[in-house]
Amino acid sequence: MQAAVAADFAAPRWVRRRCAHAEARIRAGLDAARATAPWPDRVLRWLFATGVSTHVLLTAALGCAHLTPERVREHIGALTVIFDETSQVVEAAASEAVPLAFYASGLSRAARTS
Repeated sequence: MQAAVAADFAAPRWVRRRCAHAEARIRAGLDAARATAPWPDRVLRWLFATGVSTHVLLTAALGCAHLTPERVREHIGALTVIFDETSQVVEAAASEAVPLAFYASGLSRAARTS
């Protein structure tokens, strides 16, 4: 199967289809973030939707050979800050007995250290 997929992986039509699928997921997630759900749930939906934006680049297979280890560390540092801020939202919602989405446990302080 890998050989069959690899043969056409870089074909423009398949790159466009993969990107379109990721873009549709972004739009759906952002639409869900506008819902009348509680604030913490809307924040998490927004975070997941914006996180899918990286999938466009990944599914297009644009490569990352130009990235230096230092640049990767910078990205990880920025994501760490965002993760930590998100975990505070999750913990605040949990302390107020706000129902959280199924993935919220993955955004907790405990999840970061495990």
